[in-house]
Amino acid sequence: MTLSDLIWTRDYWRRPYSTTQVAELLGISHSTVIRLIETGELPARRTSLRGKWQIPRPAVHERLRCTVCHRCGKCQRT
Repeated sequence: MTLSDLIWTRDYWRRPYSTTQVAELLGISHSTVIRLIETGELPARRTSLRGKWQIPRPAVHERLRCTVCHRCGKCQRT
């Protein structure tokens, strides 16, 4: 199953992170998390029209792994 297929499953959205939690985990600012969401680099959904963002755990964990390993070719840190 690819990531794009997984995004639409119920398990992918189980216990999502908030933008504040993601900022702390990735060691970046809250505004950077919002920018990553708005540019599509980090999948997220809103709880309502003007609600809080929810970021799926697998997407954050993949980004954490990516910043540590530096081998996937997608990492922005070198």
